[in-house]
Amino acid sequence: MAKRIFDLYRDMTQMLGKYRVYIKPALFEDALHFASRGLFDEYYGNTKDYRPGKPLPRVAYQVTTAVSDALHPFRREVYFGQDAAKLAAGSVPVGPGAQTAAYRELATNGRFALPEDWVHPTAWTTPEAVEDVQVLDDNEVTTTLRSLVAPPDLEHPMLSVVPGGMQLHGGSAELYAAYLGFPRRAVYAVDYPAGDGPPVYNDTNSVDVEWPPARDNQLLTRLLQYPALGLRDQVVQAVSQQLTDRGA
Repeated sequence: MAKRIFDLYRDMTQMLGKYRVYIKPALFEDALHFASRGLFDEYYGNTKDYRPGKPLPRVAYQVTTAVSDALHPFRREVYFGQDAAKLAAGSVPVGPGAQTAAYRELATNGRFALPEDWVHPTAWTTPEAVEDVQVLDDNEVTTTLRSLVAPPDLEHPMLSVVPGGMQLHGGSAELYAAYLGFPRRAVYAVDYPAGDGPPVYNDTNSVDVEWPPARDNQLLTRLLQYPALGLRDQVVQAVSQQLTDRGA
């Protein structure tokens, strides 16, 4: 069974084919990445559905159910620790089946680098913590770490932002984080046959989109807005109407 990226490309080329427009696979891939990031940003900072008179938070995730459901595919898990075997493997098993989470280095001084796709943390914890890990503002770091009353310890760990990443205070050797990550770039791989034949989709080397099927029309609508496609306004409007008619 072909990946969904195949269906997205087929749908787009079929709709544009009515207007004698052909989009090369490589350009489609670029446009899909543009559309996916744009849709993510729309949900991540979506404030248009909040009730009037309420303060608008900077991030919409976990504020409305609709936004949380939409961004759920991009919730990722990562462990930071000092276990040599886990670091060599690069991942640890989590949940049922073959599910895994990345395992990254936590230096002995508590410093660690964030994953490259990091957008927004949704949870922090350590094995010994008895409450949520507190993330210190820059103006809190010095006074909190020197506090004689409530300094960070194993049961009350704290985090601070440092150049190149973050630092865990309290002495734990492992830290768990859940976070929102940017959509991974989908890949529409093709093989080029000998002669002048059209490119042939290669499912093995393709990387699928992370959005669920319910977001396909939104992705296609955004694809049409990618400037490099060079589509005429009347074509964009006509195809957008087709998407609207089928439930975009």
